[in-house]
Amino acid sequence: MEKLIVIFLAIGLGTLTGCTAGDGQPTDTPIETSAAELETDTVDAGIPDIVQEEAQTWTKEEYEYCKRVSPGSEYSDWKIESIAHCYTYEDFDGMTLQVYRMNIMFLSRAKDSVILAGGMSMTEDGWVVPDYPNSRYLVFRQDGEVLTFLTRMFENDCEAGDDTFTHDLEHLLMLAELPQEVPTLTYSQEGELQTVPAVMMEENGYTFYLPDGGWYPCDFENWEDIDEEEKAYIYDAWTAWNNENVRFWTVRLEGKSSDEVKKELQDKGYTVLGDRMLRQDGETVYCVELKESKTDTWCVCSRYPIDSEEGYGAQIHAIAETFTISE
Repeated sequence: MEKLIVIFLAIGLGTLTGCTAGDGQPTDTPIETSAAELETDTVDAGIPDIVQEEAQTWTKEEYEYCKRVSPGSEYSDWKIESIAHCYTYEDFDGMTLQVYRMNIMFLSRAKDSVILAGGMSMTEDGWVVPDYPNSRYLVFRQDGEVLTFLTRMFENDCEAGDDTFTHDLEHLLMLAELPQEVPTLTYSQEGELQTVPAVMMEENGYTFYLPDGGWYPCDFENWEDIDEEEKAYIYDAWTAWNNENVRFWTVRLEGKSSDEVKKELQDKGYTVLGDRMLRQDGETVYCVELKESKTDTWCVCSRYPIDSEEGYGAQIHAIAETFTISE
């Protein structure tokens, strides 16, 4: 991301009885809700139920994501450190909007391994704020005593009600009203045609489509089956959410033709199979698909268990087919 402001969009519905509009001023009503408290149905009287529910949903999503992308941090629990009503828009395009600000924290069992970047911070007992503190906002439309959830926002350099925040909110709600054309990825998996929602990834020098929600970016520095020389050429890497043994990564070999790269791969034990090059090591398959530009050759590399050839192997092949060099 080039901007520090990241906006998360989610549209949902919910109702609450007994909620009233605020006066546009922050009202501190901090609460703490951890994963362990979910089953106790603990509800703070100062925060509407629908706000707590949306806050928990968002926090759990971020917690699961951070556990995956930062395994060395050994996150073991989460909590909503605070929720506060921070602003009321009395007339936002004819609507009354209530804005709540929240702060989340994750508990690390390996404090010394946590790398604090950006706005992250950590307490002495290992509770980590995973990004800029108090930068998550939940926005609700109020109709009488009913709240309806509209959207999430992440804003780290402005406050609810100021010009920047209001402009971002206007833009976000405008996008929500536009017809949404969801791209899809189609591939044959175990003999059946699969069509899944996809998102376009714009990376450094290329684009491709990725099944929505199926993969997460990962750190390849700790991979034991890829040597340091090969790691030096890796641009980006992803791991499947449901199987940590399945991953793919992109490599750029500057100044090399696809024929040269193909010869090098054959010398390393790869065999040409259609438009792919494959090598088997025990129960693991390594695959390389070549994408040639005017001066360089890009590789979409992957590894997966041999029994996933008709599953993840087919899906990664479909992803690689959407790979487009953009520079």
